[in-house]
Amino acid sequence: MTNEIEKIFNGVKKEIDTRLMGEWIGTAQNEIKKRTPVITGRLKGSIDTDGGFDGKTIEIGADAVPSHFVESGTEYAAYVEFGTSRQKAQGMFKRGLDATDEIIEEDVANLIEEGFDNQFSKFLKRIFK
Repeated sequence: MTNEIEKIFNGVKKEIDTRLMGEWIGTAQNEIKKRTPVITGRLKGSIDTDGGFDGKTIEIGADAVPSHFVESGTEYAAYVEFGTSRQKAQGMFKRGLDATDEIIEEDVANLIEEGFDNQFSKFLKRIFK
């Protein structure tokens, strides 16, 4: 039975890794862009996913995904995100990531449930042949 549980978790982990590097990074980018204030569109247009750090970016999710993150290539993105003495913080990265967290939590719960259901069904079929 322990081997069956390991198979479930290994399958779910592989799917999580795959989604994290693809689908969820794109979701984070979209959620951040939705919350980005627009005057000229330059800031919103500069928000992208990348695998490198150029010193002008706001790194997101570095603990979870060290080789991929969402960034803005504008020199003023940090001022908009965190605010200044004259401008209120917009927090578009933080709010976008909070929304992404909710999506990821739901996806992971579904993946675990689907993986468990599939593996448990196979296990029962083997037992009750």
